[in-house]
Amino acid sequence: MKFLKGCYRLLFWTLLISPLSFVLAQEKEFPQVEAKIAVYIWAKESFGDELDKDGNIIAKYTPPEVNFANANGQVVDLNVYPGRRTPFHKYKGISQIQFFREFMVEGEEEPRRYTVGQVVLPEKTSSALLIFYPKDKAMTAFNVYPLLDVTENIPPGKALVYNTCAFEIGAQLGKVAGFQVAPQRSILTDLKPDQHSFLQFQFWVRKATNSKEWSKAYSSKKPIHPESSVILIIHPKQNSDGSINPRLVDLLTLSAT
Repeated sequence: MKFLKGCYRLLFWTLLISPLSFVLAQEKEFPQVEAKIAVYIWAKESFGDELDKDGNIIAKYTPPEVNFANANGQVVDLNVYPGRRTPFHKYKGISQIQFFREFMVEGEEEPRRYTVGQVVLPEKTSSALLIFYPKDKAMTAFNVYPLLDVTENIPPGKALVYNTCAFEIGAQLGKVAGFQVAPQRSILTDLKPDQHSFLQFQFWVRKATNSKEWSKAYSSKKPIHPESSVILIIHPKQNSDGSINPRLVDLLTLSAT
C-alpha cells in the first residue's frame, strides 16, 4: 500500500552534511524535485530575549538563519525559530537541498554562503517536514531528518504516532482504544478528542524486559481540532546527566499540514 511505503520512508531518517559547493557534473547526478518543505528545529532550551526584573530587554535573542535556493536562484529565508515549525514553502530544484546562512565579506559585493545542513529527497517526494537537530548550542549547523509526504499521507482526523524509542510503548489517545507501537515504528490512528476538543495523551512502557505489566511513562491533555492532521513523535526522556531514562518518555506534537 502507498501509505505503508510512505511510513517506511518516514522511518528512513538520514544524516547528510557536506560543503555547499558543487560543480555542474555533480548536479547532473541528482534528479529534479518539486516539493513543499517545512522545518522544525528540535531544541530543548528556552529561547527568547533576556529581560531584567522590570521587563526591559537586556539582550535581544537572534534566532539561527536557515535559507535555501530554488533552481531559478531565488533565495528563501525560512525564518526558523527553535521549537516552532515553519510554514511549508515551495522548493523546486535538484533533490540535494543545501541549507545555508549568508554573510558579507569586506570588499565583496555578493554574500558568501555557509552550509548549515543538507538533505537529499527521493525523486517523487511531494512534501517533507524536516527535523533540524542542532549539532551545537549556537545552532551553527544541523543534522537534518526528513519526514516524507506527511501532508499527503496523514488525512484530516488522523495522527501518525512514531516511536523513536529503542523499546515498545503502549499508547492511548483520547477515546481511541489502546494500542502498542514497536521500537522505531509508526502507526496511523484516529483523533477522537472529547466534546471540548481536548485530547488526552497517555503512554506506557514495560516494567521490565519481557514483562506483561506496564508502567505509565507520560500523560498530558492538549487542545486539538478533531479534523487536524498531526505527527506525534515519542522519544526517550533524558536524565539530568544526559543519559536515557528507560522509564519515561516525552512527546513532540507537530502539524502535518
